[in-house]
Amino acid sequence: MFKIFALVFLTIAIANAATTGHHRTVEKFNKYADDVICKLENKEGFDPMNCPDFVDEFDRKIGLLDFQGQLSLTEIKVLGLHKLERACDATVRHENGDLRVHFQLKTPPNHPISMQYNLLFHMQSLHPQFKMVTDIEDFVLELTLLQKNGTTLLIGFELKEFTKIKNHVGGMTILNPLLSFLFNIFMKHFDGYVRSEMSQVLAPAFKKFIESHSLNLY
Repeated sequence: MFKIFALVFLTIAIANAATTGHHRTVEKFNKYADDVICKLENKEGFDPMNCPDFVDEFDRKIGLLDFQGQLSLTEIKVLGLHKLERACDATVRHENGDLRVHFQLKTPPNHPISMQYNLLFHMQSLHPQFKMVTDIEDFVLELTLLQKNGTTLLIGFELKEFTKIKNHVGGMTILNPLLSFLFNIFMKHFDGYVRSEMSQVLAPAFKKFIESHSLNLY
């Protein structure tokens, strides 16, 4: 009977030790992610971030009206990336002796990422131009790290599709149905472009910093 109790006690002790060890590992990766964000906030070109000009064609209909033309965006500047923070605890999994770690970074509620730019539509003889601000309220960045032989590697980077967006002209939210329609057209074009351009800047910045500042778990 004593041996049975001893075995049960030992099993519980081992399980508790493993759980405690896992929690400590998660805490270390949480702090590591927070440090990475803090360091990158001060990197030149991170915030504000400038993006190249964008030009694209469009062809859409509203009832019997056919809208064809070209849209151009110039002087594109992204502000607010310094607000990025860890959304929750890191997810840590053991894989063949290595650790695979997943983070989600996002901006706090009511603190959107903002894009400032000039927007020009070319539609036959019409060339309306606007000074624009677009607020991205659901800016979500996902990172996957691999901890292998004492080295931290960035193996996954994804800037999620924007779904909560507000467009403003001269500081006022767009209410005109026609303008709103045109801006929805351009955002469908612009979403992929912006995420691509920002990823080309953000991904190398995260990769360089992470792989030159490996986390010491011991």
